[in-house]
Parts: sequence; C-alpha cells; structure tokens
Amino acid sequence: MDNQQLRAQALVARKALSEEERWRFSKTICEKLQPYLTDAKRIALYMAMEEEVDLHFLFLPLLKEKEIYLPVCKPKGEMDLCQLDPNGDMIENRYGILEPKAKQIIDPMQLDVIIVPMVAFDAKGNRLGHGMGYYDRYLKKSRALRIGVAFACQQATDIQPQPHDVMMDVIITQEQIYSISVK
Repeated sequence: MDNQQLRAQALVARKALSEEERWRFSKTICEKLQPYLTDAKRIALYMAMEEEVDLHFLFLPLLKEKEIYLPVCKPKGEMDLCQLDPNGDMIENRYGILEPKAKQIIDPMQLDVIIVPMVAFDAKGNRLGHGMGYYDRYLKKSRALRIGVAFACQQATDIQPQPHDVMMDVIITQEQIYSISVK
C-alpha cells in the first residue's frame, strides 16, 4: 500500500472510533505522556482537529508549571510555535484550528518536547500527517524530543518515508509506547 492509501485507511479507522472511545483513549494517551513532560520547561502541544488525539487533558495541569506553545500556520506550509497565554485570546485559522492570537514565537531550538499529531504511523517511528509538511519542516529546525500521538487503530505495518520526513523519537497510543530513540 502506498502512503496515500495508508493515510486514507488510517483516517477511516480513526473516524470509526466512537466519541466516547476517542475521549477515553485520549485521556489514557495524555496520562502516558506525563513522564516525558516532567523535566521539560517548554512544551509544544496542538489543538485537536477532526478526530485527532485530544490533548486538552494536559493544558491546565501544564500551564501551572510549564510554558506551552501551539502551532500557528503561515503561508507555504510553514508554521511557528507561539506561547499559549493562560488568559490570552485564541483565533481560528484558515483550517478552522484555534491558535494563539498573540504571536509570541519561540525559537525551535528552545523547545524541550514537541507533541506531534499523526494520521498514521509504524513501529519504526515513521509518521504520516495530512500531507502538507508543516511538522516535518518545523521539526528539522529543532532538537526537541519528538513524541507522536495517535490511536492504535492508526498503526500501519510499514510506512515508506520520503526524504523530507522526520521520524519520531517516541510514539504513544492508548495501548503502547514505542521508544524509537531517546535524546
């Protein structure tokens, strides 16, 4: 199967999960993420779209002690990560995703951990996103620990990475943690 077929298959499997299953699995994934975030000071999360793993379970606990950054999409497939102000306003971008209104951009080299949404993944650390390359371009500029999150039903046997693809260091599902490399 090529990557487009794997992407389509994973999206169908993810969509087939009930809202209750996505909520419960997201909560479990957030719990499994906690140990990786303990020593981190600057953490990049994301606002879930469609049926992605929902990280909202992490926001309030982390905001008390950490700096949280969210993606802000720019033209030409580029993105910045901007600090989430606990009292700040959010705006909807052109994809319908909420992002910080105030654009306090962090240098990619200053981040400790980046949590990455995935459409599909394999046990070797390869991931497929939505195919626009936002995360791959950003991850190449950072030395942060890259943690991909997805539901177990999104796993593929083998993804053929492209030259521009960036592997994950860790992948977490509700069922398993795949430690590919620990920085």
